[in-house]
Amino acid sequence: MRAFNTDIEDIIRKRKSCRSYSDRKIESDAMAEINAMLRDVESIATSAFQLKYIGGAEPRGSERVGTYGMISGATDYIAVIARREGNDPVEIGRLFETVVLQLADLGLDTCWLGGSFNRKDFEGRLDLGSSEYIPIVSPVGYGKDKFSILDSSVRAMVGADTRKPWNELFFHESSLNPLEKDKAGDFRIPLEMVRLGPSASNKQPWRVITDSKGCHFYLSRDKGYGLKTYDLQLNDIGIAMCHFELTASQWGMFGSWKNESHPAAPSEWEYVRSYVI
Repeated sequence: MRAFNTDIEDIIRKRKSCRSYSDRKIESDAMAEINAMLRDVESIATSAFQLKYIGGAEPRGSERVGTYGMISGATDYIAVIARREGNDPVEIGRLFETVVLQLADLGLDTCWLGGSFNRKDFEGRLDLGSSEYIPIVSPVGYGKDKFSILDSSVRAMVGADTRKPWNELFFHESSLNPLEKDKAGDFRIPLEMVRLGPSASNKQPWRVITDSKGCHFYLSRDKGYGLKTYDLQLNDIGIAMCHFELTASQWGMFGSWKNESHPAAPSEWEYVRSYVI
């Protein structure tokens, strides 16, 4: 993957979902970087999925793919094409969020869409196999200079600017021992970037327990949410893992994701992965 030009902490803090786009076209140099980025992601993915660029050549007034009124002015999108069976939402979330942050580094705006788009409209633009479908899309382009009423109302509806406190998300050695921010040591900034991550309907389902091995990630699921066609909450864990890994690496804490022995957790938490340093 291309190297970030900007501090990853700054990118994560400043990047916001954008739902209203201007008619400014994406420059050819940026398009070349986007296409190379998509190829790089596909080459490192361990589960088979593709990333496809849709749009860019249609007249502004033509009929566009359906987003149920949640996106305005966008003609360019990136779509995830996955298998209906055996896809890995954790990896898709982790790698697609890497793309989202890379796009932000290029000055481009995006918005994760997992439920609020018409899959048939998007799938009609692509030659998909019978076992393939599109679980995730994002518009890509240049947002309007000021937040629109659409942006503001949707953000207010889901509480997009509200995040759970540390003592609900992060723990040390046991889920009974909340991790205080000033005692998190080297994990403080990577975990804060996890806390600031986007999630479907702003559910923030990630939980992390630290110990001498590293950081163990769990899913605290909202029962019945996001399971109909694609596990959006496992996707959210992938986003959290992306934020943690990129920030930890920037601070010199190079590790790897493993299925590791991990601290016991409440029965409603699902263990996902551990970042072992």
